[in-house]
Amino acid sequence: MIEKDGRFFLFEPGLALIGSGANIDEAYAQYVDLRRRYVSDIEMSGLAPVVFARPSKGLLKGVLVELSTFLAKTILVVLVLAGLLVAAVIPVTTLSIADVADKAFDVAVDMQGMKEDQRRKLSQSIGEISRQLRSFAESWQNPPREPLDPAAFPRPRKDQ
Repeated sequence: MIEKDGRFFLFEPGLALIGSGANIDEAYAQYVDLRRRYVSDIEMSGLAPVVFARPSKGLLKGVLVELSTFLAKTILVVLVLAGLLVAAVIPVTTLSIADVADKAFDVAVDMQGMKEDQRRKLSQSIGEISRQLRSFAESWQNPPREPLDPAAFPRPRKDQ
């Protein structure tokens, strides 16, 4: 609604309709009359299904696709943030000798219920693991007194 020079104007830009009058009631009455005639002419011409058609379902589908994409991205962000929060809250535990001893006890208990063939294979596997870990255990018990020089351990070249 616009008031200019003592007249009131009601304008609907989508339909290019304008009603005017000396007061608001006259402007509104003229606007309603113009709109009624406009709609009547459209219906008489047979163009009503085209002019007053509802938005196509394609538009609704587009909106639903956009909303579902947004929702999926939001869920991914929330999951990543939750994972980071959990990683920050839960401390990383280290493996101790007591943990290794507990696991060895569990293996020994489980070994008692195995067949002879399975026991022999498990004993061989444990023997191989213990031989490979012997140098690690020795360095654990007797750490070097001086820090190791990294230059003493050359890095392999990438072309090798």
